[in-house]
Amino acid sequence: MKKKHILIAMVGMSPAVLTETVYALYKQKDTPDEVWVVTTQKGKETVQKALWGEQKVWEELQKAVGKKIQFGDARFKLFEDNATTYLNSDVFTSVFVEHIEVKDINAIAAIIIVRIIQIV
Repeated sequence: MKKKHILIAMVGMSPAVLTETVYALYKQKDTPDEVWVVTTQKGKETVQKALWGEQKVWEELQKAVGKKIQFGDARFKLFEDNATTYLNSDVFTSVFVEHIEVKDINAIAAIIIVRIIQIV
């Protein structure tokens, strides 16, 4: 069985960080097979608009690297606004915040990344 190369990225309001990372990995002959993004709802909207909007940046990136990289709506894990949620060993839900800038939220971000690793 071939190993999958998975990029898990924390992305804020600058989707170029994601595309530049994928391209840098390609240049190192290490292009990911799939991408997961941890972000806020606003970050998700920004990424979607930038990558799948009129300019079709994601499509062009895949052409440039010569590989279809699995990435889409199902591969976003969100910190969303104004709700209460929980994380435990049995249940994975989103944590709802607007900005990832406090120590506790960073710890929860780490938990989300571990959950992604467990499901892929």
